[in-house]
Amino acid sequence: MKSEKMRRALTENMGLKIVSLLTAILLWMFVIGEKQSDVQITVPLSLTNLPVDMVITSRVPSSVNVRLTGPRTIIASLSPKQFGISLDVKGIQEGTSSYEILPSRLGLPRGVEVTEISPSVVTLAADKTAYKSLPIKPRIKGAPKAGFEVEAVESNPSEITVAASERALKVFRELETEVIDIGGIDGGLTREVQLVFPDASFKRIEQKPVKVTVKIKKMAAERELASVTVHPPAGGWLLEPATADIRVTGPVSVLSRLSAADFALSAAAPAQEGGLSKLSVTLPDEVELLSVTPEEVRVFRVK
Repeated sequence: MKSEKMRRALTENMGLKIVSLLTAILLWMFVIGEKQSDVQITVPLSLTNLPVDMVITSRVPSSVNVRLTGPRTIIASLSPKQFGISLDVKGIQEGTSSYEILPSRLGLPRGVEVTEISPSVVTLAADKTAYKSLPIKPRIKGAPKAGFEVEAVESNPSEITVAASERALKVFRELETEVIDIGGIDGGLTREVQLVFPDASFKRIEQKPVKVTVKIKKMAAERELASVTVHPPAGGWLLEPATADIRVTGPVSVLSRLSAADFALSAAAPAQEGGLSKLSVTLPDEVELLSVTPEEVRVFRVK
């Protein structure tokens, strides 16, 4: 009875079974006999399960290069987007740890083999995580337009909280920004900038944007003018002395064009004959008085 059932199982739909067997043999022969091909692909690399109290201080490669070999048709159908390698760093301790990248992590189709992985081992350095607020130091390059100078460089916010390794936060006391080129400008500017972190362990806790403002002003200078004429009050008065020396400050471009004639010095009539009168100075635009010598003159009636 049993032999009869077995015979029927073997002979039932015999034609279909023969066709299926032949098809499988042909496919196997096609794969085995197909020309082999190889290709190099770049596979993204990521870390998973990093403990919250630990931070990676070394550079982590963003990808690995993998060389594959296999049947040409299968190799041609592969895309780097199909693959990704995740390193599970759960339980990583302070110091260095090495992780081997095994071909089995890729989940390749049957018939495809890995001939090379670079790097085949990823070594990570880890440290305890610490938190700290660090001042922001804006960086600028270049010089303003001739006749102008930098008045101030400010960052908003002026400091920011970061997470980093304990060792790094003992060494680095500030965070620099990317470089802002101020070459040839003659007015202030405000720009949103990126921070430049000293090493891979640094992470921002606050995500608010960082803006740097550069204030520009006309370049200032000082100038002294000697023996500037002092105008007496109306009504027949004489002055002693009749001139004064003045020292002023202002933009270089303005001061370079001025002469004594551009300043008006005058004395008011005194309360009594021969009394002292404080000098009054009228200045050109953008010019400030630093000193006048003498500050007072003696005023006499013309006889």
